[in-house]
Amino acid sequence: MSTTTSISEPILHQSAKINLTPPGKNPISSHQKKMSDKSDEISMFRSEPMKLYQMILVKEAAFECVAELGKHGNVQFIDLNAKLSLYSRSFVKQMRRCEEMERKLRFLEKQVITCKPGLDPKSIDFGDLSAPTQAEMIQLEHKLDQLEKEFLDLNNNDYALRRNLNSSREFLHVMKLVDEFFQVEMFSKSFGFGGLPSSNELPMTPLLGADDNAWFVAGVLPLDKKESFERVLWRACRRTAFVRTSDSHFLVNDPVTLEPLPKCVFIVFFKGESLRLIVEKVCDGFNATQYPCPKSSKDRKMKMSETEGRMNDLTVVIDTTQTHRYTILKDLSYELPIWLKNIQIQKSVFGVMNMFTVDTNGFLAGECWIPAAAEENVRQALHDGFKASGTEVEPILNELWTNAPPPTLHKTNKFTRVFQSIVDSYGVGQYREVNPAPYTIITFPFLFAIMFGDAAHGAILLLAGLFFIKNERKIEAKKIRDEVKNINLFVKLKIMNFQIFNTFYGGRYIMMLMGLFSIYTGFLYNDAFAKSFNVFGSGWSNSYNTLGPSNFFHTYSETQLDWWIARAYRKKREFALELVPEKSFDYEKTYPFGVDPIWNIADNRLSFLNSMKMKASVVIGITQMTFGVFLSVLNHIHFKSYIDVITNFIPQVIFLSCIFIYLCIQIIVKWIFFNVNAGDILGYAYPGSHCAPSLLIGLINMFMFKKRNEGYYDQDGKVYRNCHLGYWYPNQRLVETVLISIAVACIPIMLLGKPLWVRFVTSKRHKLQETKSLKSIKRNGTTVSAPTSPVVETGPPRFVS
Repeated sequence: MSTTTSISEPILHQSAKINLTPPGKNPISSHQKKMSDKSDEISMFRSEPMKLYQMILVKEAAFECVAELGKHGNVQFIDLNAKLSLYSRSFVKQMRRCEEMERKLRFLEKQVITCKPGLDPKSIDFGDLSAPTQAEMIQLEHKLDQLEKEFLDLNNNDYALRRNLNSSREFLHVMKLVDEFFQVEMFSKSFGFGGLPSSNELPMTPLLGADDNAWFVAGVLPLDKKESFERVLWRACRRTAFVRTSDSHFLVNDPVTLEPLPKCVFIVFFKGESLRLIVEKVCDGFNATQYPCPKSSKDRKMKMSETEGRMNDLTVVIDTTQTHRYTILKDLSYELPIWLKNIQIQKSVFGVMNMFTVDTNGFLAGECWIPAAAEENVRQALHDGFKASGTEVEPILNELWTNAPPPTLHKTNKFTRVFQSIVDSYGVGQYREVNPAPYTIITFPFLFAIMFGDAAHGAILLLAGLFFIKNERKIEAKKIRDEVKNINLFVKLKIMNFQIFNTFYGGRYIMMLMGLFSIYTGFLYNDAFAKSFNVFGSGWSNSYNTLGPSNFFHTYSETQLDWWIARAYRKKREFALELVPEKSFDYEKTYPFGVDPIWNIADNRLSFLNSMKMKASVVIGITQMTFGVFLSVLNHIHFKSYIDVITNFIPQVIFLSCIFIYLCIQIIVKWIFFNVNAGDILGYAYPGSHCAPSLLIGLINMFMFKKRNEGYYDQDGKVYRNCHLGYWYPNQRLVETVLISIAVACIPIMLLGKPLWVRFVTSKRHKLQETKSLKSIKRNGTTVSAPTSPVVETGPPRFVS
């Protein structure tokens, strides 16, 4: 059973003793008893109630019982051998056997992936988690040994055949080039002296004597080393060797990776034994292969014919081997997932059995956490394992007493799993705390949509999520495992793409909700692909419809707006028009849903929309913070920690209210009362929109206790220069001073309240224990001997009668 937290320290004891509980008496902790009384609560909102049990199994039935428990996944075992190394445990030999079989499976899996044509690895079906028997595992181990030896031999033979084929192909190209070199025309062209005196003027002597044994060397080298090979050889031989390489290149396949390698043919002419040694050293340094080439044309043709025949034979043998290899690997591609699942199940079972303590009588004792609701299922699974083992000693399951905190378990389904993962990535809650994941189902995609806010892109996100949801079964059937490892770059990229695909597939439900909420907020923002749509008709209209003056260029009358546009066009100036709300906006035709589309073409579009979105985000974000604080009080009440209610919850709510909730109230009041029209608002004469209060600067001034102007007009009836920075409701300075004072007073309560209380309670408990000890000593007729001088003792205090 996979749980959200792990046990960080040994529970109860670490010895190998088996503590048997008398029948009918199960020692249950008070902590467990309180939690089990509320087991009927919905586990989605709180973690599952857990109980600690001791499990005693006979060694012959341990494997079957643990394997049966693993099928249900309701148990978390505690490692009672944490102080022992992995190599000192009871079932280390079985673990090593499983690891060795896994190594052989990885080798065979690599052969399946790298074979030509390629085979895709099949996914593991975890529908049936039945553990294989020991006889089946012995047969599987023997079969894996045979398959590994068979494929090692096939690989070695295939490597040797391909290497011989490459050598034959290289030898054939060498002989063809040498044969071309020794033609009369090529020879004259290579050793002629064009532009120099003719042969009648200079006596010609042969470059190489007839008695020289090794007068040229031929071979092949990698194409990328061609130029450097010529330069090094030319300098090493001090310009006494003649090098010629082929202009064209040919391809040979690497015997291991089968990747094509371009190579070219070279011929080196020299004279003398010392030059031969230099040429051989240079060839070895550049990884060039030399081939002995016959000197006569007749012998070369015979060799070429023999080489071509050998190449045909090698090609037939390689193709036959590959066909046989592909047939075996095709069958293996279906068997490997089943074998891997069986080995992993057996390895997991023995890994759990290594957490048990083993006594000399052949009994295994272990401790485990079990959900309270799954106790009967666990007992039934133990009974089924006992029947399958065929032993006579039934397993024993006793409930234990403990003060250790149980692990946290949240039951999820395919819909809630992704939301629980998001919550757990930030931190796992303690046992039986309120689980915020159910609320995250709505809050997370909604807050994402507030940030996203595009209906068209939200529709795309919604369609993607619906596609994954509709094709769940098909995707699950074809999904490739993420843990596949290989050396083929193409297959690595393919697996990486499937990992990314699986990530999106795992978040299909959250993608659907994010798309839905994004469509909603997109309609609120009137935003689709950064464009607005005028569905209901804008509330703004053009108020510049009076007739303007006639001008020199026009003989007809035109509206004032047209005249301004024409004038700006003639003078090549930008034209900006300000729509005055008093004349251009009709309050009875306010856009019924979302933002008026006129803002999409306004110059102050960003300042208006960003201000609106920022204020809405602040209100919603602070609301979520306040909701989280109120969730914490449910934990305090559930655990009966009333000191947390007094020192944490109440100060936090007061602190939030004095600063952040006060800011939210200001935002809402500004939205409701402050508009573009002048009038009396909250007891002050309001001049217009240019004096609307600045909440951000006002919040800063609130913390700085900065003195500001009252209202918007001075005593002379003039509007203050910075009228948006003044107090905008009566007694605002007093209210904000009181709020800041209360918020500051809550800080030491939140920081020091609970630590001081814990210290007081601990000190009181120690004093009470000392008083009880003294009374017990006096009752027994003993007195305490106090030392006359300070003495430091490492042992317990001594009592003298």
